[in-house]
Amino acid sequence: MSITQLAKDTFYNALESVKPSELVKASVRVIAKEKKLQLRTNGDVNTYDLSQHNNILIVGAGKASQEMCRGLVDVFVNSNIFAFVDLQIRAFVNIPKGQKVRVDLSMISHE
Repeated sequence: MSITQLAKDTFYNALESVKPSELVKASVRVIAKEKKLQLRTNGDVNTYDLSQHNNILIVGAGKASQEMCRGLVDVFVNSNIFAFVDLQIRAFVNIPKGQKVRVDLSMISHE
């Protein structure tokens, strides 16, 4: 591998690691079989019992909110939580005018 390729790979890996969707994925965990949602913030882990809830509402505003929503949706979809809990997930995300919509919320349907 050339030094140029190594530099490019390092640069792109660094960019990937600070994407809002990736930061959310690193902070949120769904443990499907236990029906738990874990949120990690400032070194603390808060755990929520998803079996006590029927609805999850994702609300966001700003340039990064769409990518953060995508990260959160990915966490839920990839966890297979819908096999264990009957949840409805809805999202309301306000993005700046002209920003292309890139989150397909139909992917969180489990019916």
